[in-house]
Amino acid sequence: MMQIYNVEKVVSKNGTVQLEALPFPPGELVEVIVRVRKGLAPMARPRTLKGSVLKFDLPLEPVAEEEWDVLQ
Repeated sequence: MMQIYNVEKVVSKNGTVQLEALPFPPGELVEVIVRVRKGLAPMARPRTLKGSVLKFDLPLEPVAEEEWDVLQ
């Protein structure tokens, strides 16, 4: 049976990726496949929300208050 271990890492400035605490015994032969996560923003470059809000509609009012079962 093939055992798969999946982990996401960011490539360091020197172009390396380090794996720690793998769930395999020492001496085990493993295959390493590296692929880019398409469609996801890299963790090293978070996107800012500054300037993305165009308008607040009643910003101090509760949201979906009628959906809280405890208030019924």
